[in-house]
Amino acid sequence: MNKFDSRNKLLVVVAILFASIVLSVVPLVNALNTPSLSSNMGSVGDIITVSVSGIPAGSRVSIYWDNISDTTLLSSTSGFTASGEYNVNITIPETNTGEHHIIVSDGTTSESTVFTVKPKNNGNTLPIDAILIFGIVAVIVATGFAGEFLTKKTGIPIFIFIILIGIILGPVLHIFPRESLLSTLPIFATLTLLMVLFYAGLGLKTQSVLAIGGRVFIQTTVYTLVSTVLIGTLGYFVLKWDFLQSFIFASIIGGEITAAVIVPLSASMKLEEKVVAFLTMEAAISSVFSVVIFSTLIDIRLNPTSNLFNAVSGIAMQFSAGIVVGLVLSLVWVYILYRFQKHKFTHVLTLSLVLATYSITEILGGNGILAVLVFGIIFGNYHLAIKILKTKMNLDNLQQQLKVFYEEISFLLETLFFVSLGLIFEIDIWFLLYGIMFTAVLLITRFGAVGVSTFKSSLSQQKRIIALMCALGLTPATLAILTVTYSLEYPDKFTLANDFVSIITCVIILTNIITAIGTVYYLWQQKKSKKNPLNNNS
Repeated sequence: MNKFDSRNKLLVVVAILFASIVLSVVPLVNALNTPSLSSNMGSVGDIITVSVSGIPAGSRVSIYWDNISDTTLLSSTSGFTASGEYNVNITIPETNTGEHHIIVSDGTTSESTVFTVKPKNNGNTLPIDAILIFGIVAVIVATGFAGEFLTKKTGIPIFIFIILIGIILGPVLHIFPRESLLSTLPIFATLTLLMVLFYAGLGLKTQSVLAIGGRVFIQTTVYTLVSTVLIGTLGYFVLKWDFLQSFIFASIIGGEITAAVIVPLSASMKLEEKVVAFLTMEAAISSVFSVVIFSTLIDIRLNPTSNLFNAVSGIAMQFSAGIVVGLVLSLVWVYILYRFQKHKFTHVLTLSLVLATYSITEILGGNGILAVLVFGIIFGNYHLAIKILKTKMNLDNLQQQLKVFYEEISFLLETLFFVSLGLIFEIDIWFLLYGIMFTAVLLITRFGAVGVSTFKSSLSQQKRIIALMCALGLTPATLAILTVTYSLEYPDKFTLANDFVSIITCVIILTNIITAIGTVYYLWQQKKSKKNPLNNNS
């Protein structure tokens, strides 16, 4: 009997040892794991996400602050996924700064993790984030300033490098979150575009505008319409995009060249005055074409009852109203500036008049961008206003001051905007391939359009460099970001909006590279001609 009892005891001991070994090796199913946080540091009132896995099915999980009690309960919920995962947003309660514990309990066991509470900014000192932002902005602006020398020497647009800086700071290093920029970029982009076009208008001479205005209109019409149709067709048949979204995308990049790159670059290359005027006017008019066609297609997308007739009449109305309202306001503003030109803050007054021109024209149903360009042209050629107003005035001094002022303002805004464009870029090899495809379409179409618009004119001698000045910039970027804004409100109608931003960024970079290559080639040819004077006569 004793031998039997001893054997049983031995078996029990062996079974217990075996079970303990097995339990120590095999993980427990649905064991509560240490919670993870979307951020381990923040201030009172911040919202963070708590994630936990390994929760038994049907269990109720509660989240506590520092200790488990009714007064420290932050959240309590049940009903988990089959894998036992738990994700919930909590708000950091009023507490002292320093380290605190966020505790997750399923009623049986509990796990905790550390969260550090930072002091809120009380207005006396800048938070470290602001210091970082200001420091990065300082480096970016300094880079843009230094890049001006590179642009003048080599013809390579500095904005290529600035976009790449934005890509490094955004999608690569994640220093600036993409979502926080999307709500403010449309306004910022529009402001930048207005400043650039007003500055471009100041430099246009009426003689050049009248001499080549018809050819510019032909160039812009052919390039915009043909490229828009080809790109929209590619998007629909090749990439299998939604039909209307394909043509919305096409209207964003079809036929546009950016004044931000083309205007200063063509001037620094010392091209003929007619060529500079041609490119400047094309940049302005193509931006207007893009905005109007884009707005029309957006209206059709949001209001399916709209038809083609309404679209065409809408384009005509916006153009005519933009020109008429812009002309009337320009005459009024020129007279006001004449009366106040000796005051201290005339530059600031001019800025307010530019913004007023845009706002009033848009309210009256016209195109504000075109109106601002008209304002710039009228002020840059104020001698015409003298004849219309039948008065004597001299604005030469103020005109020169404003050219310098708006050149600097435009440069600052362009630099910061192109960085922002890089910040919201999404890295994907397919976006690059699509960008190459669409850039090829734009380049082929542009060469054809330039051949038509310069046929039997003195401009035909410069048609190669005109065609290669194809850099896209502010307008496509602005419209792409506006598409993302629409997608936040109508997610089912603009499903491709985020892809558009990244593809368009690729196209902007590629077209700027082509423009840089064309500029380097042109400058090399000029240098070669100077060394061989006989080539100039041939």
